[in-house]
Amino acid sequence: MEQLFFCPSFSIYFNMSNVLLADSGSSKTDWVLVAEGVVVSRFQSAGLNPYFLSPDRITEEIRKSLPGGFDTAIPDEVFFYGSGCTAPERLGEVRGAIRAVFPYTEVWVDSDLLGAARALFGLETGLVGILGTGSNVCLYDGNQITAGIRSLGFLFGDWGSGAVIGKELVTCYLRKEMPEPLLMAFEKWHGQSFEQILERSYRNERPSRYLASFVPFLSQHKDDQWVSTLLKDSFDDFFRYMVYDLPQPKFYPFGAIGSVAFYFQDFLCESALKAGFDSIRVLAAPIDGLISFHGNQGTIT
Repeated sequence: MEQLFFCPSFSIYFNMSNVLLADSGSSKTDWVLVAEGVVVSRFQSAGLNPYFLSPDRITEEIRKSLPGGFDTAIPDEVFFYGSGCTAPERLGEVRGAIRAVFPYTEVWVDSDLLGAARALFGLETGLVGILGTGSNVCLYDGNQITAGIRSLGFLFGDWGSGAVIGKELVTCYLRKEMPEPLLMAFEKWHGQSFEQILERSYRNERPSRYLASFVPFLSQHKDDQWVSTLLKDSFDDFFRYMVYDLPQPKFYPFGAIGSVAFYFQDFLCESALKAGFDSIRVLAAPIDGLISFHGNQGTIT
């Protein structure tokens, strides 16, 4: 007998026979096929942000990422959580692009923020932060997102994100505003000329992803005083300019998701404590939390 359960945000009953889950950031998309509650396939594609890619390009990226022999008729439903999936027209574009690959499948598209909230808190309330290539924050009541901020991207916002941290690092390098030993180590690490960095920053199809690609250098030098100051300032800015734009954020537990949050969680926790939060939950990526959420009637084990 098929098991049916209620998914509050999508406001439908759905069965968990064969479900394809996707969590899409600016850099990559994690896909997991769950058949009768068991994970049977995992794969990745490029990030599928509709602000950067056309619907045709999204379809193309999904198709070329499918494992060999993958039967697109298997999933009964696709639940896609993605960056850039907030405006109704963008949701429609992504839904259509996915339906072009899985024509016999029900497709549900929602924001990466909702995916992060479900992965972190399940049916509990929480303040949710995403800190990966980009950054965002919202309040979640255990059912839906109740308040958020307008994401302005790395040019005008995204404090605490890989793109903004990478931009600050590269700016200090190009202007020689970092200690000489660190500057020389960074120069050797990235191996690019001044001109190449500028060209790849301004002409890159995904500039945020390119700038975030410099952040792993910082993880190798976390004990350096200059690096630790850069990271602390970045996360302080995240709480100052993003978290405190939300109504009464201290009434919620705080959870963060994303590679930047995960690999620099010591610095993030320090900034969170400074901002008045007692502790935080941190996940590297939401996909396993989403498997639990969708596989256990909307709860996290």
